[in-house]
Amino acid sequence: MPDVVGERSSESWKHVLQIIWESAFRIGEVMNFSWDDDRKIHPVWPKRKGVHPTIIVPSTQKNGKAQEIPMLPGLERILE
Repeated sequence: MPDVVGERSSESWKHVLQIIWESAFRIGEVMNFSWDDDRKIHPVWPKRKGVHPTIIVPSTQKNGKAQEIPMLPGLERILE
């Protein structure tokens, strides 16, 4: 059993590191990422064709400004 838990943990960290690489987020920002809580950093998937997905960074983050930034293709692939 410990091997399975260790492998899962290792895979999770690989995903976290890939997200950091593709997004330039800090570890704390990645840990504050959510799929369904608008008060945290979250992706926005467009409903219209030809519109790129974005990441919303709420004003509760370090710089105090709400931001919507384009999602890079590598990050989009990871999150899909």
